[in-house]
Amino acid sequence: MADSPLTWRAEECVYTACYCEENVWWLCKRLEDWKNRPPAPQERQQEDDDDEDEDDDVDIAGSSGVRRPPMLPLPLDDLSVSVSSPPPGQQHFVGEWTGYAVFVTNPKQQTVMWRQKRGRGADGLIVWDYHVLFVATHHPAESPADDETRSHRRGGKRRRGAGSHTGPNVYVFDFDTTLGFPVPFDAYSVEAIRQVPPNLHRTFRVVEASLFLAQFASDRSHMRRPDGSWQAPPPSYPVIRPPDGQTDMNLHTYRDMDTNKDGLYGRVYGESEFVSLFGSESGVGVLMNGIGVAQPAM
Repeated sequence: MADSPLTWRAEECVYTACYCEENVWWLCKRLEDWKNRPPAPQERQQEDDDDEDEDDDVDIAGSSGVRRPPMLPLPLDDLSVSVSSPPPGQQHFVGEWTGYAVFVTNPKQQTVMWRQKRGRGADGLIVWDYHVLFVATHHPAESPADDETRSHRRGGKRRRGAGSHTGPNVYVFDFDTTLGFPVPFDAYSVEAIRQVPPNLHRTFRVVEASLFLAQFASDRSHMRRPDGSWQAPPPSYPVIRPPDGQTDMNLHTYRDMDTNKDGLYGRVYGESEFVSLFGSESGVGVLMNGIGVAQPAM
């Protein structure tokens, strides 16, 4: 069985201290590469077995009448047969994963965060000029029977969820936190993004992973001192440019929360909006087209 984001270890990921935006770029790339991976041997065998049974009494054609590959995530509303649950301990290998680059800063460039490895005291308090996180949402595959049961309990209102949760499982990947890698979003938001005075409120730019990979560029000039020396040693790999090569540097666009708030550079959220977007209590967590469209709780 191929690995999944929950099996990633920080020490095995591409990482360079003080270049958090590039570290997150590599996590975005790893997730997108993983989602587009060829089927593992076990998955190919399962596909062959399913093809042999295609003419039996199993019909997995959707409303469009087009038969979908069995090992791809299947829209639950279109299924006409039940789907067996994955083996225990492998639930995180199936279902739908979506990743997001999240830039955190404020107008003062005094971004207060806790539980950071370089922070002070037992709570790991630190003030960054900005920080970048990788957030991943996971909608586990589930059977229509389970979905119908949850629908009945919610008065007939159906939505795709994660087990007994009201929405997807959400995880934060932060190389600089002491909370773990990854850590559930709710735990991270409580421990690392604590309340601060209004003049230090943080703002969050959320960018869907594939969009970030298509747009982001950094020539690392922001890490140069006036004399040309480095504030921190740069990564050993080449600078990151978008596939079209049209720009060498647009990091400042992601860090500037006053412009490009809703479009190619993601969507900007305030603190409470950000926590509501991914937090389990709100029932919100579905982002579409890379620009954070919140789904109301049901």
